[in-house]
Amino acid sequence: MSLRTLATLVASSLVAVACGGPSKADQFFLESVQKDLGEIKAALKSGEDASLKCVAGKTYGEKLKDAPITEAEALVKELTALCDLDVPLANLEKAVTEAEAARKAKPDEAVLSECFNAHQKMALEALGKSNQLEHEKVKAAVARWDAACPKK
Repeated sequence: MSLRTLATLVASSLVAVACGGPSKADQFFLESVQKDLGEIKAALKSGEDASLKCVAGKTYGEKLKDAPITEAEALVKELTALCDLDVPLANLEKAVTEAEAARKAKPDEAVLSECFNAHQKMALEALGKSNQLEHEKVKAAVARWDAACPKK
Protein backbone atom coordinates (compact mmCIF):
# COMPACT_ATOMS: atom_id res chain seq x y z
CA MET A 1 0.00 0.00 0.00
CA SER A 2 1.42 3.37 -0.95
CA LEU A 3 1.87 6.21 1.47
CA ARG A 4 -0.68 8.23 -0.51
CA THR A 5 -3.28 5.45 -0.25
CA LEU A 6 -2.64 5.11 3.46
CA ALA A 7 -2.97 8.88 3.96
CA THR A 8 -6.27 8.84 2.06
CA LEU A 9 -7.55 5.97 4.18
CA VAL A 10 -6.55 7.73 7.42
CA ALA A 11 -8.17 10.98 6.30
CA SER A 12 -11.38 9.20 5.33
CA SER A 13 -11.28 7.40 8.68
CA LEU A 14 -11.26 10.67 10.54
CA VAL A 15 -14.18 11.97 8.51
CA ALA A 16 -16.15 8.74 8.96
CA VAL A 17 -15.51 8.65 12.69
CA ALA A 18 -16.74 12.22 12.97
CA CYS A 19 -19.86 11.19 11.04
CA GLY A 20 -20.35 8.02 13.09
CA GLY A 21 -19.94 5.29 10.44
CA PRO A 22 -17.19 2.92 9.42
CA SER A 23 -14.39 4.59 7.51
CA LYS A 24 -12.97 3.52 4.18
CA ALA A 25 -9.92 2.36 6.08
CA ASP A 26 -12.03 0.21 8.39
CA GLN A 27 -13.87 -1.20 5.37
CA PHE A 28 -10.53 -1.97 3.73
CA PHE A 29 -9.26 -3.72 6.85
CA LEU A 30 -12.51 -5.67 7.22
CA GLU A 31 -12.42 -6.85 3.61
CA SER A 32 -8.75 -7.78 4.00
CA VAL A 33 -9.47 -9.86 7.10
CA GLN A 34 -12.37 -11.58 5.34
CA LYS A 35 -10.16 -12.37 2.33
CA ASP A 36 -7.27 -13.60 4.48
CA LEU A 37 -9.62 -15.71 6.59
CA GLY A 38 -10.94 -17.45 3.48
CA GLU A 39 -7.41 -18.04 2.20
CA ILE A 40 -6.28 -19.39 5.58
CA LYS A 41 -9.17 -21.85 5.66
CA ALA A 42 -8.44 -22.95 2.09
CA ALA A 43 -4.74 -23.40 2.87
CA LEU A 44 -5.56 -25.51 5.93
CA LYS A 45 -7.84 -27.74 3.84
CA SER A 46 -5.20 -28.19 1.13
CA GLY A 47 -2.31 -28.79 3.53
CA GLU A 48 -0.49 -25.58 2.62
CA ASP A 49 1.24 -23.38 5.17
CA ALA A 50 -0.96 -20.40 6.04
CA SER A 51 1.48 -18.70 8.40
CA LEU A 52 2.14 -15.70 6.17
CA LYS A 53 -1.58 -15.16 5.62
CA CYS A 54 -1.96 -15.16 9.39
CA VAL A 55 0.61 -12.41 9.74
CA ALA A 56 -1.27 -10.27 7.23
CA GLY A 57 -4.68 -11.10 8.66
CA LYS A 58 -3.65 -10.40 12.24
CA THR A 59 -2.10 -7.09 11.19
CA TYR A 60 -5.37 -6.02 9.58
CA GLY A 61 -7.29 -7.45 12.52
CA GLU A 62 -5.37 -5.21 14.92
CA LYS A 63 -6.61 -2.22 12.94
CA LEU A 64 -10.22 -3.37 13.40
CA LYS A 65 -10.20 -3.58 17.20
CA ASP A 66 -11.81 -0.18 17.65
CA ALA A 67 -13.72 -0.11 14.37
CA PRO A 68 -17.46 0.59 14.51
CA ILE A 69 -18.25 -2.52 12.47
CA THR A 70 -20.48 -5.13 14.06
CA GLU A 71 -19.00 -8.25 12.45
CA ALA A 72 -15.37 -7.17 12.93
CA GLU A 73 -14.99 -8.63 16.42
CA ALA A 74 -16.26 -12.08 15.42
CA LEU A 75 -14.04 -12.17 12.33
CA VAL A 76 -10.95 -11.18 14.30
CA LYS A 77 -11.77 -13.75 16.97
CA GLU A 78 -12.10 -16.52 14.36
CA LEU A 79 -8.90 -15.42 12.63
CA THR A 80 -7.03 -15.37 15.93
CA ALA A 81 -8.24 -18.85 16.86
CA LEU A 82 -7.13 -20.27 13.50
CA CYS A 83 -3.78 -18.52 13.55
CA ASP A 84 -2.95 -19.19 17.19
CA LEU A 85 -3.74 -22.91 17.14
CA ASP A 86 -4.89 -24.48 13.88
CA VAL A 87 -2.22 -23.11 11.53
CA PRO A 88 0.84 -23.84 13.68
CA LEU A 89 -0.64 -27.19 14.72
CA ALA A 90 -1.10 -28.15 11.06
CA ASN A 91 2.54 -27.21 10.39
CA LEU A 92 3.67 -29.21 13.42
CA GLU A 93 1.64 -32.26 12.38
CA LYS A 94 3.06 -32.09 8.86
CA ALA A 95 6.61 -32.10 10.27
CA VAL A 96 5.70 -34.96 12.62
CA THR A 97 4.25 -37.02 9.77
CA GLU A 98 7.44 -36.53 7.75
CA ALA A 99 9.61 -37.52 10.73
CA GLU A 100 7.47 -40.60 11.42
CA ALA A 101 7.73 -41.69 7.78
CA ALA A 102 11.50 -41.26 7.86
CA ARG A 103 11.76 -43.22 11.12
CA LYS A 104 9.62 -46.00 9.66
CA ALA A 105 11.83 -46.15 6.55
CA LYS A 106 15.04 -46.08 8.62
CA PRO A 107 14.22 -47.45 12.07
CA ASP A 108 17.84 -48.03 13.07
CA GLU A 109 19.20 -44.72 11.81
CA ALA A 110 20.64 -42.73 14.69
CA VAL A 111 20.13 -39.31 13.11
CA LEU A 112 17.40 -38.38 10.64
CA SER A 113 17.49 -35.10 8.73
CA GLU A 114 13.69 -34.91 9.12
CA CYS A 115 14.25 -34.52 12.86
CA PHE A 116 15.94 -31.17 12.24
CA ASN A 117 12.91 -29.40 10.84
CA ALA A 118 12.55 -25.62 10.87
CA HIS A 119 8.76 -25.89 10.41
CA GLN A 120 8.50 -27.98 13.57
CA LYS A 121 10.56 -25.45 15.52
CA MET A 122 8.63 -22.43 14.18
CA ALA A 123 5.30 -24.15 14.88
CA LEU A 124 6.29 -24.83 18.48
CA GLU A 125 7.46 -21.23 18.90
CA ALA A 126 4.16 -19.93 17.53
CA LEU A 127 2.17 -22.28 19.76
CA GLY A 128 4.23 -21.16 22.74
CA LYS A 129 3.64 -17.47 22.00
CA SER A 130 -0.10 -18.08 21.89
CA ASN A 131 -0.04 -20.23 25.04
CA GLN A 132 -1.22 -23.35 23.22
CA LEU A 133 1.53 -25.80 24.22
CA GLU A 134 -0.75 -27.50 26.74
CA HIS A 135 -3.54 -28.06 24.21
CA GLU A 136 -4.35 -31.78 23.94
CA LYS A 137 -3.65 -31.98 20.19
CA VAL A 138 -0.35 -30.13 20.55
CA LYS A 139 0.79 -32.42 23.35
CA ALA A 140 -0.13 -35.46 21.24
CA ALA A 141 1.84 -34.15 18.26
CA VAL A 142 4.85 -33.40 20.46
CA ALA A 143 4.72 -36.94 21.88
CA ARG A 144 4.67 -38.36 18.34
CA TRP A 145 7.62 -36.13 17.41
CA ASP A 146 9.55 -37.30 20.46
CA ALA A 147 8.88 -40.93 19.52
CA ALA A 148 10.10 -40.42 15.95
CA CYS A 149 13.00 -38.19 16.94
CA PRO A 150 14.19 -39.30 20.37
CA LYS A 151 16.83 -37.19 22.03
CA LYS A 152 20.02 -39.21 22.45
